[in-house]
Amino acid sequence: MVSKLIKERWLRLAYAEDSTTVLTEKRKDDPCETGYMMMGTKEKDGKEVPNCVDESDDLNEADVDEAIEEALQSWKQMISESGFDKEKKDKMKANSPRYLRKGEPGYGKKQKVVKATHGGEEKIIKFGDANMKNKSNVKSNRENFRKRHKCADKSKKKDWDTASYWACKDW
Repeated sequence: MVSKLIKERWLRLAYAEDSTTVLTEKRKDDPCETGYMMMGTKEKDGKEVPNCVDESDDLNEADVDEAIEEALQSWKQMISESGFDKEKKDKMKANSPRYLRKGEPGYGKKQKVVKATHGGEEKIIKFGDANMKNKSNVKSNRENFRKRHKCADKSKKKDWDTASYWACKDW
């Protein structure tokens, strides 16, 4: 009884757009065998793997809520790490700042986004105040901004993964 409740709640949260079809059929990307359901992830041999639990196990309500909360936190963290799904991240041009588009994560909070790459590492960085006009074409504004943010001290080698470096580079 409780396991069915867990599965329904988890599937509704994880796949909100098609929850009615998900409840009746097993998803193709479900890593667990029949009779088991995924309840978050766990650490195994230094790798993050799905935590598959027996659907017939009876768990108390507190364990259910805790497991669902843990799974949602890891899911949110995975999404927010880059702010973009892998497909969008792969399509972005490296080291080329652009304005955030409506509907993208961070729109309305930050003004620009860049896929920063250096030495084989990649990181999505959002920077700039979304509610402020960027008047970098005015020489005095540009000089004051660069002085205020100490842009002369920033280098790609040590600051490539910071928002302040990309803001300075954009100005």
